[in-house]
Amino acid sequence: MPAGRETRRYGVLIDVPQGALTNAHGRSLSRSDVNVEFQSLMHPMNMYEAPGNAPVAQAPALHALSRSLTDWYCVLLMSVLIGYVFIGKGFAYQGVPPLLIGEATLLAGLVSYLFSGAGLAPLATGAARLLAVLMAWVVLRTLPYFGEFGMDAPRDAVVVMYGIFAFIVMALLIEKKARLNSFLAVYGVAATLFVLASPVMFVVTRFFEAYIPTFPAPSGEPIALWSFRPGQFGVHLAGAGLFALLGLQTVSLPWLGAFLATAVMASATSRGAMLALVVPIGVAAVLGGRVRQLAGILGYCVAGLAVVLVIETAFFEYREVDTLSSYDRPIGVRQVIAGVSSMFDGSTAQLSQTKEWRLRWWEIIQEHTLRGPYFWTGKGFGINLATADGFQQPNGDNQPPLRDPHSVHVTMLARAGVPGLVLWLGMLGAWTWLLIGSMFHAYGRGERKWGDVLLFIHGYGMAVIIESSFDIGMAGPMMGIPFWCLFGLGIAAAMIYRSQPVVPVD
Repeated sequence: MPAGRETRRYGVLIDVPQGALTNAHGRSLSRSDVNVEFQSLMHPMNMYEAPGNAPVAQAPALHALSRSLTDWYCVLLMSVLIGYVFIGKGFAYQGVPPLLIGEATLLAGLVSYLFSGAGLAPLATGAARLLAVLMAWVVLRTLPYFGEFGMDAPRDAVVVMYGIFAFIVMALLIEKKARLNSFLAVYGVAATLFVLASPVMFVVTRFFEAYIPTFPAPSGEPIALWSFRPGQFGVHLAGAGLFALLGLQTVSLPWLGAFLATAVMASATSRGAMLALVVPIGVAAVLGGRVRQLAGILGYCVAGLAVVLVIETAFFEYREVDTLSSYDRPIGVRQVIAGVSSMFDGSTAQLSQTKEWRLRWWEIIQEHTLRGPYFWTGKGFGINLATADGFQQPNGDNQPPLRDPHSVHVTMLARAGVPGLVLWLGMLGAWTWLLIGSMFHAYGRGERKWGDVLLFIHGYGMAVIIESSFDIGMAGPMMGIPFWCLFGLGIAAAMIYRSQPVVPVD
């Protein structure tokens, strides 16, 4: 560890050797000078100009009030995120339409942003600026359709407009950098509880759904108080797995058993969930130098799955289903193997059917945009794409009609045209470049904990993107709001790391 650095688990500490930096006049800056420079850049409300242009401290009463409000908002935001993870759709639909709990939290976040005094500091990175431009483009592609489609227009637009949460999270961390530690600490506890509870959550919500109380959604269909999509399990298991693999917390054998059981169940019912779980963990193992640790764990997992496969083959009959619904697929290792196989060939009829259904729809959208009249504009936000393109599915079990083509990227192309898709992909690329570049910089300086934290945030966010590449995940608050919070958390963490030599260490 570099000399002169203080140590604390996940601590965000400032310790700059004197003379390491100079100001515009060539004078060496002391540690106190660096703190003032950093605060004036990252928290402009901490200073204001008094008569005579003498900078003085912010009024103590105003400063205390702003900190108190934003601290309470942090508690609210983390509570809402935990509600999405542990309760799911039933939690997301709490509130008075159109002001459901996610929208109410967003409005409170805008107030907190103003009190944080972050100003334009969250726009300091290319990823944040591209997000702002993308949001402006989505607004332009939404407003013309509000009169025709009503609340369906802003409901479709939240896939991007929930990005406001990214700026709120950035502002919270710019105001108080130590909040990064708090978010990580709360996440560590929540992730452990989620993994241990996930087998029960999956089994109850899938096989005993008829016994779960329901309430009417704004559109009339019944919503179960406790409800999840398989992809949600895959994404949040990926986050918990990354947190453990990168050494940010220790886990137990019951944790590993619960993780494996839920991973098999989620992967059997959704290939998107499988990829969201496997790909980020595999990439993190390579980039973070944890291949040996992952290989050791996988050895035990493969042995356990082999035993389960033998039992399945000997005592249970495997049957394919002839529907597009993933909820009808059998649970087991053989279904996981069938899912992997179907990605490369058409050996499994039902899984190939869903893949071909998506590809046909995506091809029609490409014809309308890349080679058609909607190249520059897309069809806008508000229109039901499934109905417009002839891919609407039977509305069974009082479920809401399908609206989007089971891929956030194709949805952006269909609704916002090629400019929207370019901005979307450019934003994701800039975010990845910022976090992975900062991660390599941290590893190169021997600051492994910083690198691990940045890699974890990026991997968790990409798990959402991967799952949403094959499902409607980000179109709703259960996945959309957590993703944009991770997006903002990643930018803020990279800004903090690059702005001062601080090291989160054991």
